[in-house]
Amino acid sequence: MTSETMNNKRRKTEESVATYLPDLPIGILEHSATFLVPISRALFAIALTNNENNPPRENYSSIAGSDWLPIDFGDIETDLAALTNNENNNLPNENPSPSSIASADDWSILDFGEVEKDLATKLSDDDISSILQHIDAVNKVKRLRLTNCINITGVGLEPLRGSAVIEQIDLSLVGDVIEQIDLSLVGDGENPRLVPEPPISCELVMPVLDSIIERECALKHLQFPYKWLRVKSADSEFHAFIVRYNQMLENRGPIRCLDCNEGLPKDGDGFQWIGDDTSDNNSSYGLQNYTCCQCTKHYCYDCSDEDGITNCSRCQRDYCMGCVKIEECGKCDNSVCEHCFKDKECDKCKDRLCPECVRDRGNECYYCGVLYCNECNDQDGSYRGDGDDGAGVVQVDFCEECYKNCCKPCRMRVYQEGGIDCINCIKLLPDEAIQSLIELKQEVEELKNENRELKGVNKELEDVNKELQDEIKELKDKQGKSMMTE
Repeated sequence: MTSETMNNKRRKTEESVATYLPDLPIGILEHSATFLVPISRALFAIALTNNENNPPRENYSSIAGSDWLPIDFGDIETDLAALTNNENNNLPNENPSPSSIASADDWSILDFGEVEKDLATKLSDDDISSILQHIDAVNKVKRLRLTNCINITGVGLEPLRGSAVIEQIDLSLVGDVIEQIDLSLVGDGENPRLVPEPPISCELVMPVLDSIIERECALKHLQFPYKWLRVKSADSEFHAFIVRYNQMLENRGPIRCLDCNEGLPKDGDGFQWIGDDTSDNNSSYGLQNYTCCQCTKHYCYDCSDEDGITNCSRCQRDYCMGCVKIEECGKCDNSVCEHCFKDKECDKCKDRLCPECVRDRGNECYYCGVLYCNECNDQDGSYRGDGDDGAGVVQVDFCEECYKNCCKPCRMRVYQEGGIDCINCIKLLPDEAIQSLIELKQEVEELKNENRELKGVNKELEDVNKELQDEIKELKDKQGKSMMTE
């Protein structure tokens, strides 16, 4: 076979494998999409539809399916069950009926927590709007959670205008598992605060919410961004909406606790459906009450722990006991949901600490991880030996310059290894270590002085040596002249 023939064959082979997504039969694309979670299928379909290079030969809407009831944009997971349940791994027909694919899905929940966080944080209002229109969210979605969509202003929610089916809208932009905020960015690690503040606008979102509650609707749970709750003003548009929302639920008719059958809101407990008390000491302003954010069922706060509802002090959500386990802190009265509770305990007294106590009353070493509550942390900075009540406890100090907690042995070790350049951390070193450093510095100065003296002595010796060399040279010169005379 000639070289030219081989080249032609190689060129034909390369051309034959240059296949792009738009070149694939719609059936293959639809089958591939079944391995994605619903929201990822919608994003896939929108990407194909909006691509200028894709030929307008197919309608890709069937790829997305129709299972959009709850929507959450958090992780992308592969549905391996779809593969294992297909015993022969057969591909579907090349051109299946879109209605047959749509019937396999149920778009009642749309949670952006189901897509990769890095992707969700980049989604724009146009992306959100395209998804909501693509799946006919106004008629299908019952629960919407904008988890991690921190790049939107809210104008992308326009396709939900006038929805009569939506029951829950979570605009907090944070998921169930709250991550600790970098203390170098903010004064505390409290959530659901986001740093920097997201651009989601009350002015843009309120008209959409008003269009829902101004007519007969199914809405019964709202979670707002923390930035909207921060400013409490009875003259704000946000406060005016809270009043309209509470009135809407009141007009809906009697709503009773599913456990004790008492009417809600209960007289005398000081709560409305959404807190509207603008006083500075009120921590429930703008928060939904009496409603589990998981199942959206209604309970009062007086029922037994087995059937009642409790507010998580960290994520500020209400949970019923049937949906989420509530943990009690061993050091304070805080109740924290299982999503937010970090399983940490004081290494001395073994009491479990809630995130607030770890932050406000806990002392956890950045390097070795040792953790003490305030009661056990040695405030005087000394090490308490095995014979004392605080056996083995070494003070953990917080540096206000580099925002790190560190126990004294670790701070000393890291400093000796050259890993600390923070002046304040150096000041927090143990007294004996500082005294040792002072003595070491004095020794270094003494050695430097000795070295300077030795250098002076060495200079004198060099001068004497030079004089001797000159004398030797003169003697040799004289000796040479004497021999020449003889």
